[in-house]
Amino acid sequence: MFCDNEMSSFLRVSFVLLMHWVPKCASEELMSRMTVIPPALYLTPGVNDTKDSVNITCQPPAGVSSVFLMSIRRRIAPTFKEQTLADADTSKNGAKVFLVAHIPGAVVSGNINARFISLILHQVTCLDEGRYFCKTTFFEKQNSPSSIERTREQRLTVKFTAGQMNLTASRAENYTWEEGELLKLTCSGSVGFMQENTKIAWVWEFQNPEESFWTVYNGDIQPGPAVDKPCYQEQSSVLLRNVTTEDSGRVFRCYVNRDGRVFWRLAAMYTVGNVSAEDDRE
Repeated sequence: MFCDNEMSSFLRVSFVLLMHWVPKCASEELMSRMTVIPPALYLTPGVNDTKDSVNITCQPPAGVSSVFLMSIRRRIAPTFKEQTLADADTSKNGAKVFLVAHIPGAVVSGNINARFISLILHQVTCLDEGRYFCKTTFFEKQNSPSSIERTREQRLTVKFTAGQMNLTASRAENYTWEEGELLKLTCSGSVGFMQENTKIAWVWEFQNPEESFWTVYNGDIQPGPAVDKPCYQEQSSVLLRNVTTEDSGRVFRCYVNRDGRVFWRLAAMYTVGNVSAEDDRE
């Protein structure tokens, strides 16, 4: 057993030994600094897919002596080959950053003297998703014998969610129906990016005149074809109904339920015209 004085001495010695045993990690101290803002985008086809932008910045480690190369690079599908997007070199363009890759709408700023370069991607799509890199080359100290190269990596995620639904009907909304006629409504649109476990359910509802609530429609609903797009999948759903006089002025709407998240704000609607009864036609 230790007495109090012996325990205090033991702890002090242990602490000193521990401080000498844990080295400072040079690789962490000399890492390039990088930001990707925002790191993830969830876009709605046809709504905001041409307005969202991503700002990528690259800086050398703090406190280094001199910097002579800074670049922003990426690896994206399907090849995952490294691609230089923006570059700043003391031997080129007055050390200012310039755009290397052809990226429509992209904007660059900064220079090596400021030790900061920035790349803004506009009109971002899922094709921009991937791993982005900030690569810097520098001398750690004034009299360093050789240069040091450091790279920082961050991932950009870009996914498309369900989009605005479109609804086509077998008859125009102002059509006067005869009871028993077949109403065919086709609802179509983007259901977002698809994964193996993604669950898509189509929702059809109706609202009667003078009512303020919606009722789930449980009639004849048939699935339509699915079409794969570069960033998302388009699907469709078909409602078939022989109209009755109760359908006069009734509003139908459709939207998707994606993995439990409902997109009713992006629903498409159709209003049934007046339906005449069989007795009225005699």
